[in-house]
Amino acid sequence: MNTYFRKFLVISTYLFFCMSSLSVQSATIAEMVGAMKAGDYGTARSIALTFEKKNDPIALYTLGFLESKRNTLEGDKKAFSYFLKAANLGNLSAMYFVHIGYLEGRGIKQDTNKSIEWMEKAILKGDVLSNFNLGYLYFDGTKVEKNIDKAFKHFLAIYEETSLKNTEEWVLSTFFIGLIFLPAKEQQLITAVDQAFDAVLNSQTSSNRIEWAKSEILIFQNTKQWTPNRGDGTQADVLCRNRNLKTWTSEYSNCRIQVEADIKIKEQRAQDFQRQNEIQAEIARRREAKFKEEQRDEALLRFLGALAGAGAPSRYSAPQPQGCFLNSSVVSGMYRNCIYRCVAGNVSRTVGAAELCPLSMQ
Repeated sequence: MNTYFRKFLVISTYLFFCMSSLSVQSATIAEMVGAMKAGDYGTARSIALTFEKKNDPIALYTLGFLESKRNTLEGDKKAFSYFLKAANLGNLSAMYFVHIGYLEGRGIKQDTNKSIEWMEKAILKGDVLSNFNLGYLYFDGTKVEKNIDKAFKHFLAIYEETSLKNTEEWVLSTFFIGLIFLPAKEQQLITAVDQAFDAVLNSQTSSNRIEWAKSEILIFQNTKQWTPNRGDGTQADVLCRNRNLKTWTSEYSNCRIQVEADIKIKEQRAQDFQRQNEIQAEIARRREAKFKEEQRDEALLRFLGALAGAGAPSRYSAPQPQGCFLNSSVVSGMYRNCIYRCVAGNVSRTVGAAELCPLSMQ
């Protein structure tokens, strides 16, 4: 290869990279957004990086989103840093992810108060949808202190925004408003609850959370029992979440109902078992009292016979019965220890814990 051709090759390669760089630098934010929508993340990242130094909020948000898709601790930290920069520049989408970052401790130390602050900032900037996240936070009461008044205020803000009607957030806000007024006794509020639930059931909008809300309403209408708050830490909640069931699903609701029914059955069995023990203890007490009374009568008759000097046989002069009568019972583990009072003294007998002690034995 001669020297001139080699120089031409070097210059051509240099010009190609220069033109490529210029084409990226001259690309617009709109083209970056288009690349994101098309799933061309490589191009989107290249364009976003050219706008990073200019502190463009959309570019910073895009870089944060792309970093979050890495699903690594390092990626989460970088993503939060980008989101925070974009949020401070007024990007509403970035504000949402900053809120989630602080709420869940993703990419930053968990801080519920700061999470709420960013939701409130977004609402003040006109992001009505942020009301739903904040409303549910107060309604649920697991991350912050439960406050139904604040929850209702935020859900109502969504419900009254006509432009949001039939969106997922509008349907769910309607559902929670109905849920808030469910205990009401006034006919006007009862009617409002029915209308709210009908709106949810008739909604054409579909999502996992809406299907969960519909299933909750149908279960309530059929059983007149409402599933307790999700994530409330009760035995049923822990068991269902240990089965990897998400709290926003109908599977979780059905699990709660089944587990709570099983718990009630076990509690009832325990109460019945305790009642059986109490009955047997009472029977044993009465038998012992009768036994003592008979011993007292016998002693009295013998005493009277001795006074009369007749030596006449009393009604107890016949041989004493050798039978034993139940005095008490004690459950220990898998067994029940039955204690009997006999003429010669006390004796015991062991049966299964679920069995009843015989009232007498020979």
